[in-house]
Amino acid sequence: MEDSLQRVVERYIRAAESFCGLIDSARAVSRSAFLSRLHVALAELLIAGVQLPFREPDTEELSGEAGSPSRWAQQVTSLEVKLRDTLGPNELYWAVFDPSEKQEPVQASLATDLAEVYWDLKEDLSLLEKHGPTGDVIWGLRESFREHWGRHGVGALGAVHHLVCLEAIEPE
Repeated sequence: MEDSLQRVVERYIRAAESFCGLIDSARAVSRSAFLSRLHVALAELLIAGVQLPFREPDTEELSGEAGSPSRWAQQVTSLEVKLRDTLGPNELYWAVFDPSEKQEPVQASLATDLAEVYWDLKEDLSLLEKHGPTGDVIWGLRESFREHWGRHGVGALGAVHHLVCLEAIEPE
């Protein structure tokens, strides 16, 4: 693998592991400390996702290894409950799904966004560990960011930025 691609993949792995570690330890720190760290972790993660290169897959048959949809839903829901407790009254925010069109905002869940990003990254890290940075895996990482967790990450970053910088959440 060329050096530049190696650096991009390594940055992605570091950012993903850092984000997942922060989520895993969310209850171990105060709400304000968690939000401050989350602000940085989300920004770094989104930068790493944006930098993933477009690569054609090596094969035509890409297989997902995420397990059953019901298991996925159980994992997301379990983490959401823990994160709602950690985030407290800061858990909900308003968002639009397509910012290029005028539409009414809908209530969004920061806990849901974080849980969705977390489990996508766990799957990405598992694929990298099992298969290395093959064309299929790089393609999958980019598509996961582009089509799913990137949107959740952007929404979460906007909400967290507002809480940390504009509402200036006080330490507990």
